[in-house]
Amino acid sequence: MEFQKAIKKHKTKILLGILLLALVLRIKYNGVNEAVWWDEAEYLAAAKGWVFGIPYNLGSQRQPILPILVSLFYMLGIVNLNVIKFLVIALPSVAIVWLTYLLGKELYDESIGLIGAFFMSVFWLLLFWTARFATDVLGVALGLAAFYFFWKGYVKEKKKGYLTLTIIFLTLGALTRIGNLMFLTVIAGYLLLTDKLAFLKKKEFWIGSVIAALIIAPYIIWSSIAHGRALAFFKGYVGGGAAEAKLAKPLAFFVLEYFKLYPMQFLFVFFIGGMLTMVGVVLAFDKIITRKEKRFDADLFLILMMALPTAYLVFYERNGEPRWLMIMAPAIFFIVGKALLWIKNQAEKRIHFYGKTLGVVAILIVLAIGGYAQVREAGQIIESRKTSFAPVKEAALWMKNNTNQDEVIINSAVPQNSFYSERKTLGYPRTEEQFEELIKEEKPRYMVLSIFERSAEYAYSYPQRNQGKLKPVRVYSQPQDEQPILIIYEFKYQDS
Repeated sequence: MEFQKAIKKHKTKILLGILLLALVLRIKYNGVNEAVWWDEAEYLAAAKGWVFGIPYNLGSQRQPILPILVSLFYMLGIVNLNVIKFLVIALPSVAIVWLTYLLGKELYDESIGLIGAFFMSVFWLLLFWTARFATDVLGVALGLAAFYFFWKGYVKEKKKGYLTLTIIFLTLGALTRIGNLMFLTVIAGYLLLTDKLAFLKKKEFWIGSVIAALIIAPYIIWSSIAHGRALAFFKGYVGGGAAEAKLAKPLAFFVLEYFKLYPMQFLFVFFIGGMLTMVGVVLAFDKIITRKEKRFDADLFLILMMALPTAYLVFYERNGEPRWLMIMAPAIFFIVGKALLWIKNQAEKRIHFYGKTLGVVAILIVLAIGGYAQVREAGQIIESRKTSFAPVKEAALWMKNNTNQDEVIINSAVPQNSFYSERKTLGYPRTEEQFEELIKEEKPRYMVLSIFERSAEYAYSYPQRNQGKLKPVRVYSQPQDEQPILIIYEFKYQDS
């Protein structure tokens, strides 16, 4: 009890310290990367297309919120990528830390919230993607906001309006990245187990649904105009044989490795220990769903945060990347916190001399060791990949300076080249015959071959077999290595 009182007394100072740590780390890595990757370039090129008119259209499977935010800064005359990234990625990443604290506090107590927030502030995967222009960070921030409003306002306090806010943030999250529908499945799963269909009788549910429809309506109109279908993304996930293709793959049990990958080896031990404190969910499951037992509701919610998204990737998507499951990171760190508090309590009970002090010291040691491991892992991965795709950027900028605005470039790195060169960029067709037709129709100025984004196999031998049509004008190699990694070829008919 004394520990909890001390935490409550100093919670503001501790939280501010954690948020300051989070901010410093995010500033450190904000501008470290030299070039953007495919996904990043898609959103950035789309924003440039909307504001500056460069020839690029956002893919049908991409959601519009992030490029809309970027385009707003472009319209305001802010074009520095580091500034924009700080505002639309780094600050939401700090917000994730704050929201983790709020959620943990509502689910359990101040201590769990602060422990979860600390680990999210140094979480290696979150730091890595905060350094990138991807939708994952903003999506997690919006999803955690939905979780917070749902638990605080609907589950705990039964306040009107919170369910409406939950629906709004779920909708904004889905318009940021489709993977955010995982947050919806967690809330829906919890409601079906504990509330059955009672939420359908809530006025705020229908108000939220109407607001969500109004938010989605412009997206449907845009998707219909840009891609010819109201929900164009649907085909890539379910329609057009996508579902059958997914289900034909083997089950993705490798996704289970993320439970160890996130906390890393040292903290994983405490995660397992924390899971043992949650066996009450299993033992009292029948009483939980009949609402005869409510003590384990928070534990049930954490289990759903981990189980439902994992099951989706394992059994349906049958594929996965660590960033796709960042929804479960706060749950993992809350569970680590539960283990640490159990250790502290046991120390107080069983060690008669300085038991309270030893319990607190043990927590601080675990926080220090686990936090250091997370920061070190983040730094190593970010540093190892900060120069990746730099030649793609350099080549695109060179071609921007050596082409007219209406000239065409053939390059497998379509979004990256479009973003940096601001020229119409086409990928390689499937066959060489189609490639020859493309040349006749588009009359491209340059074509690019590289090791970064693979081209069709015929393309790599095409320059040697057609030396009368092409000449190499720029070659990029690894430092201290004569082996080319990117070559720009110019079509000779441009000289005539």
